[in-house]
Amino acid sequence: GAPTSAWALTIASSTFRVAEFRKPEFEVSVRRERAHYIDGQTIDARTTAAFFFGGAVVGAPVAWSARSDPEPIRVPGYQRYSFSDDDQFRQAVVRDPLRGSGSATTDTAGQASFAVPAALRASEGTQRFTLSATVTDLSAQAVAGSATVTVHPAELYAGIRPAQYLASEGTAARIELVTVDTEGKILAGRPVTVKVYERQWITTKAQYGDERFYQSEPRDTLIDTLRATTGSDGEGSVLVLPRKPGTLRLVAEVTDARGRIARSATFLWVSGSGIASWRVT
Repeated sequence: GAPTSAWALTIASSTFRVAEFRKPEFEVSVRRERAHYIDGQTIDARTTAAFFFGGAVVGAPVAWSARSDPEPIRVPGYQRYSFSDDDQFRQAVVRDPLRGSGSATTDTAGQASFAVPAALRASEGTQRFTLSATVTDLSAQAVAGSATVTVHPAELYAGIRPAQYLASEGTAARIELVTVDTEGKILAGRPVTVKVYERQWITTKAQYGDERFYQSEPRDTLIDTLRATTGSDGEGSVLVLPRKPGTLRLVAEVTDARGRIARSATFLWVSGSGIASWRVT
C-alpha cells in the first residue's frame, strides 16, 4: 500500500489583561547618603513618595531591591590603563545580580528607609549597585524610583598598562603604573605589587552530540613578583624580563589601611624563538 504519514498538531494558548493607562498621581524618589562605598560598608537608602498636588503618600507598602553590574572606574588622562581584574579570555560566568530585597511602609512623611550591605563576592571587582523602590498607593497604582552607587573593593586602585603591548624574549619591558582613589584622584607615594603570570592554554578535544571540537582553557603560573612605589605624581613603573615567547598576564595589587585589596590586570605578548602557547578557538 501507499506510505502514510501521521501529523500531530499541538496548540497552546494563554491570556493576559491590558489595563488602561493611568497618569501617575504621585512620584517616588530614592536617595542614598553618598555615591561611593567600600566593600564591607552598609548602604543606607531612603525612598520618598509624594503626591503631585502636595502631601505625602502615607502608609503605603514599599518593595525595594538592589542589583549589581560590573563597572570599572575611569580616570581622565589614564584611559589606556586597566583599573579592573577582568579577563576577556575566560568564559563569563552567569550569576544572580540581586544583592538584596525587602519591604517597608511609608511613614507620615511618605518616607521609608532600607539598608543594603555593600558586599562584593570573592575576586569580584568594582560594581554599580542600582537601588530601586516601588510604592503602591490605596488605589493600587504602583510607581517606582531608583538611584545608583558604586561599590569598590578597596579605598584605592593601581592602574596598569604596558608601555608597549608587544615585547621580545630576553628584552626588559616597562610596565607603567598609577595610583588613584575611588573617585579617580591621584594618590602619591603608594606601594604597588605587580605579579607576573605565564599564561598557558590547555587544549583538549571535546564532543557535543555527534560533533567533536577543540577547546582551550587558560592556566596561569606565577613566575615573578615585582614591587614599586608611585612618585609625587602618582605614577610609577616596573621592568618585566620575558624569558620565552607567549603571553604574560600582569596583575597590579594595592592594599588599603584595612587590608582590602584591589587588583587590576593587563596582558603582554612576547615574541621570540621556540613554541608559544596559544588559544585554539
